[in-house]
Amino acid sequence: MEFDRHIADSISSGSHNNLIDYRNAGECAKLSLPTDEHYLPLLYVVAMQTAGEKTEFLYDEIHHSSLSMRCLKIG
Repeated sequence: MEFDRHIADSISSGSHNNLIDYRNAGECAKLSLPTDEHYLPLLYVVAMQTAGEKTEFLYDEIHHSSLSMRCLKIG
């Protein structure tokens, strides 16, 4: 949940460098992402965000106490 909040805050604030440099988010990043394949597509999506463009979270549930199903809309 800590890593999910970090990612959500980074998306909301437009802090794309935090999203790119996610491995430096601490122990929560290591525990949440043992492999990259489910995270990397998010970078392609947020790369399309322009400065000042609004983001909206359409879904933000955690399943099975460990799997973030966060979905977002840009624009």
